[in-house]
Amino acid sequence: MEHQNIETSTRKSFRRLLEEELESRMKRNPAYSLRAFAKQLGVNDSSLSQIFRGKRKLTETTINQFGSKLGLSEASIQNFISELELDELQLVPLKELSWEQFESISHWKHDALLELTELKDFRPEPAWISERLGISEEEAKDAIERLLGMGWLSKDDSLSNNLGSSETVLSSEQTTEALKQYQDSLLELSRKALKNIEKRERVHSSLIIATSDQQIEKIREEIRLFKHRISHIINSVSDEKNQVAVLQIGFFPLTEESTP
Repeated sequence: MEHQNIETSTRKSFRRLLEEELESRMKRNPAYSLRAFAKQLGVNDSSLSQIFRGKRKLTETTINQFGSKLGLSEASIQNFISELELDELQLVPLKELSWEQFESISHWKHDALLELTELKDFRPEPAWISERLGISEEEAKDAIERLLGMGWLSKDDSLSNNLGSSETVLSSEQTTEALKQYQDSLLELSRKALKNIEKRERVHSSLIIATSDQQIEKIREEIRLFKHRISHIINSVSDEKNQVAVLQIGFFPLTEESTP
């Protein structure tokens, strides 16, 4: 069996490699199943399903076992073992968000408020939130009520973030007007920061490169893992947090489609 795509994989987690291999086999043979794949790997289908869903961690032993069954070289297997961190980064808890839910909180102030609750000097007062985020008190009150209504904030003596370190993911790849407006509002924040914040307190950097259709997906995966790494770094350090910041990444074609 040809394993060229597996062997030439770079910066890809072993879990992702397994997913792509299963997808490839099912495309070639519609009757192929998770159970058949698990049988070849020498594991029951329930365990393999848990690995795919992030409920079970991959170990050096399982990578050795699965890699050998897939015909990977020893060097490739050892490379995946050395990068087990990539799999850990992909185990960030996910909270699925419907488009209806997203549209009700499609403004950066909601995400910012959730993060604001993590600051050491946080105060659950609309006036304080308004001052720290540069929004009106009415906007602060509205954000609090919406997040309480979704169960993402809870209220006792203070306001608590119920999501913790989990990431929100949309239940569809479709782009809506609400999502475009959300990203546009972040771009506006970036433009303001470029003008008003000292260079030593911000990073604005860009790279214009020639690339290919084949590399696009690899770059998207690298960006996704980079965001996970930043979250992992922040959440693994016990320093008291004193500010909320924005990391925004844009990657898009600069050239127009060529005419025949």
